[in-house]
Amino acid sequence: MPPRISVLVPVYNVEKYLEQCLKSIQAQTFVDFELVAINDGSTDQSLQILQSYAKTDQRIRIISQKNEGLACVRNRLLEEAKGEYFIFVDSDDWISMDCLQVLYERAVSTNADIVQGWYKEYDEYSNSYKNCDELYRLYHGHKPPTSVKERFEAGRSYLQVWGRLTRLSVVATHNLHCLPHKLAEDTSLSLLLYQYANKIEFVEQYVAFYRRSNATSLTVQTRKMAFDIFAQWCYVTGEFYKRHLNSAVLYSCLLHLILRHCMTDYCPLNDTERAQMEEVIEVVNKYACFCTWPRRWKYGLFAWLVRGKSPTKISFWAKLLH
Repeated sequence: MPPRISVLVPVYNVEKYLEQCLKSIQAQTFVDFELVAINDGSTDQSLQILQSYAKTDQRIRIISQKNEGLACVRNRLLEEAKGEYFIFVDSDDWISMDCLQVLYERAVSTNADIVQGWYKEYDEYSNSYKNCDELYRLYHGHKPPTSVKERFEAGRSYLQVWGRLTRLSVVATHNLHCLPHKLAEDTSLSLLLYQYANKIEFVEQYVAFYRRSNATSLTVQTRKMAFDIFAQWCYVTGEFYKRHLNSAVLYSCLLHLILRHCMTDYCPLNDTERAQMEEVIEVVNKYACFCTWPRRWKYGLFAWLVRGKSPTKISFWAKLLH
């Protein structure tokens, strides 16, 4: 029989942290799971560590490949998963001993497609923890999201794909995946998942621990991250249209985020960034007509005013019309 849960672990050059991650998964009070790890071309001892753990635990399955980046690894992990539910655990993070038990029991008792838990940020330099539940309290209170806007806000407030148990059939049925070769790869997958999920539940318990200060983390690439987030918003907007998720509220929420992101003066632009900014303006121009009033005319006006303009001008009009 297939396992109840697939624990999906992307691995790249994390020999310093990998054992803590693997031990936290092996120590789970819920035992009916598989651990699928993809070694994405690591050049350190990460693969050897994985192999040593797999020798003593038949639930661990290792796939090794050339380096393709985190988004591609997540996509392949979703293809390889065999469980009824899946959960991502990044290899420099770890989970609480009862993480799988807590999330799975809530999923079964409520027939939820998504069960999201809280997480803590860990700073390894100060050896301190920060509770990360503010966005949950801000957007949701104590009720699951049901409306289109509530689902969007839920997805936006929990863009990270880890710390969340998800029914695998939602991904398979709707052919969902991360946008390849871009940072912030969680963004597109999370926003689409939250629209397609039949039912979403939140568990008011800290089940995941995120290592904020890992120097090898992708989050340190701030400039590239900013423009890859632009790419994610553009991709998701187009996906909503292709998938006939034609809610004016969705388009309004997305273009609102795009304009807010445009408020920063990214100057000067290199050729790649300039091409991305041009795509942003095209997306705003194309989908402004689907927004709610009065955002419809504001966003349309923005696209008309900034076409071919400098980042400074784009930033000015974004601030004025946001």
